[in-house]
Amino acid sequence: MTYEGIVKEISVLKVALSTALEKAVEAAVKSATEKLKTEYRFEKELTAKQTEGDLKLKTQTIETLLGKIIDLETNIKELSQKAITAESSVKDIAIKAIESSSKMHFIEKAKDLSSKESTS
Repeated sequence: MTYEGIVKEISVLKVALSTALEKAVEAAVKSATEKLKTEYRFEKELTAKQTEGDLKLKTQTIETLLGKIIDLETNIKELSQKAITAESSVKDIAIKAIESSSKMHFIEKAKDLSSKESTS
């Protein structure tokens, strides 16, 4: 081989190596890009599902708390009605006791008067 032949062969190898290197770089970039896109898509889907799960849990918690509020409001209404009924009953008992007490005084006074009249 001559010097010119060696230079020509080196030049051909240089072009072939350069082309192979470009293809290898392009393939590595494409592979890395696809891998990153896949990871991003996976993370995005995972985040979306986690957010959806969190929203469902919060919605369920809100619904549960609203149910408890309704139950408590019902209990408050029932207890208020019982308090009103109890107050009314206490008033009725007090009025009957007062009326009964005044009747007894009237009867005692009447007995006192009748006993005074019979002794006189």
